[in-house]
Amino acid sequence: MVQTNVSARMQKLEAELHQRLLTRTSRGIYLTAAGERLLPTARRLGSLLAELRQSFPDSSSDRALPLRIGSLEAFGATHLAMLIASYQKVHPEAEFTINLGSSRLLMRMLQENELDLAFLSYPATAESLQTELIIKEELVLFGPEKGLGKVRLNDSVTSCDLPLIVQRQDCSYTERFLSYLEASNLPKPRTIEAGSIEALLGLVEQGVGIAVAPRTLANRSRVTIIPLTPLRGRRWVNVYLLSNRVGCNAVQDFVGHCRERFRQAQPAT
Repeated sequence: MVQTNVSARMQKLEAELHQRLLTRTSRGIYLTAAGERLLPTARRLGSLLAELRQSFPDSSSDRALPLRIGSLEAFGATHLAMLIASYQKVHPEAEFTINLGSSRLLMRMLQENELDLAFLSYPATAESLQTELIIKEELVLFGPEKGLGKVRLNDSVTSCDLPLIVQRQDCSYTERFLSYLEASNLPKPRTIEAGSIEALLGLVEQGVGIAVAPRTLANRSRVTIIPLTPLRGRRWVNVYLLSNRVGCNAVQDFVGHCRERFRQAQPAT
C-alpha cells in the first residue's frame, strides 16, 4: 500500500474517532495518547485478519505478497542470503523485502506490523510473537593483519594501541566487551563509530582499529582473529527468529525452513 493511501486512511480513521492518533515531526511519526489506547485493539484486529487468512489455506494471496524480513546487519551479511537462496529453490515464486537495523528497532517494527519476521539478539516478550533460537554466534576481536599493536588476551586484555571500531554506539556486541573491561578494571579504548558492517570491516582491514564481531564475518575479510576467551560464556550470543504467532502460510514456511537449516548449527559453549 502506498504512503498516500495509508495517510488518507489514517485521516479518515481520525475523523471517525474524533481523535488525533499520530503526531508528525521532522524526526518521524509517533502515537498520541489516543493512538496508544487504540493500538491494542488494532493488534487484535490484525491477528483476527491473519486467522481469517489461515481459514483459506488454498488461497494464493499468501504467496503473492513479499515476505518482510528484518535482520541484524551482521546476521544479514553472513547468513540471510544463504537462507533466502535456499528457500527460493523450493519456492521460486517467493519475494522478499529486507530491513537491516538494531534489535530494538526491529522489535518495534515487528510489533507495529511493519515486518513479518526478524532475526534479533533477544527473544520476544509479547505473547503475539513467536520466538525460535536459530543459532549461537561466537564473538571475537578483529584486528588488522599487520600493525595490530599491543593486544594480548590470556586472562585479560592488558593494553591496546588501537581504537575500538563500533558499528553504532549501542551495539550489543561491543557492550559485552566493554562491560568485561569495566568489570576487570581495565582501561576502555577510545571508539570510532563506523555506521555499518562494511565500513567497520574496511576500517579494521586498513589498520585503523579493532572491532568485536561474530567470527563468521571473518570469512569476508582480511583480518586477524583474537579469541575472546576471557569473556567465557558471554562471548557466545544468541540469534533469535521472531515472527507473528498467527501469520500467513509463507511466514510459517520460512520459519520452518530456517529451523531446519540451523538445526545442526548449535556449537557447544
